[in-house]
Amino acid sequence: ENSTQEEVDSAFERLANAMQMLEFIKGDKTQLINLLDRIEGLNSDEYINDTWSKLHASVEKANAIIADENALEAEVADSYKELLRAFLELRLIPSKDKLEGLINKVEALDASKYTIESWNNLQAKLGMARGVFENEEATVAEISNAENELNAAVNALVANVGTGNEEVPENPGNTEILDNNEVPENPGTTETPTNPDKNEVADNTEKTEDKNENVASDNVVSGSSSSSSNSSSATNTTSQSQGKDNLPKTGGVAGVLATTIGAILAGAGAILSKKRR
Repeated sequence: ENSTQEEVDSAFERLANAMQMLEFIKGDKTQLINLLDRIEGLNSDEYINDTWSKLHASVEKANAIIADENALEAEVADSYKELLRAFLELRLIPSKDKLEGLINKVEALDASKYTIESWNNLQAKLGMARGVFENEEATVAEISNAENELNAAVNALVANVGTGNEEVPENPGNTEILDNNEVPENPGTTETPTNPDKNEVADNTEKTEDKNENVASDNVVSGSSSSSSNSSSATNTTSQSQGKDNLPKTGGVAGVLATTIGAILAGAGAILSKKRR
């Protein structure tokens, strides 16, 4: 009876809140506890740090709900959903062994054996690959892309000429490479004799022609002389024979004619030979 209105109102409010709390049921924590047990068996070193940090925060909230004996069903359900989402978003750290081996291979190359442009391109890709390798949160796609870019840069290297790094083509004929000042021999080519002096050739030609003319003239003269001599002899013989038996002798005349014709033909042949030359 002595209570004030304010005290009555406060008591009513407390009672109303208590009545509302009676409508909620304690949450079942079985699924939440099982999920926490599964997560506790994971190794944080195998996962990307960012995703593991999110999971760790959800685990702490879930442990607090489990420790609260008066935790309601809605609170338990919300904690379970958050923890499950963080667990599914975990990302394993991709293997970087292949990328590491490729980086070591590139670092062992000699810059002096390649052109500056191709070498600078390789160094740019190498720097990118190192950044991905050192990034603990690098994804599988980033690592794969770094490997492909670095491989392409290695294949695009251009060797400097004369460094011995470029491939030397084979010499199928096993032909010796001649010095620039040497003239290759040609065994199949016959040496051309030195041309004689033109004047000497002309003189020799004229002398030969003169000799031929002289020979032809001598043959004609000899033939004529022989013919005359033979004719005289034949005449004398004929006269003597006629004085003896007065019978004609045809054999001597035939011999003279044959000799004369032979001399004429010899002279004509010499003249024709001269004209042809």
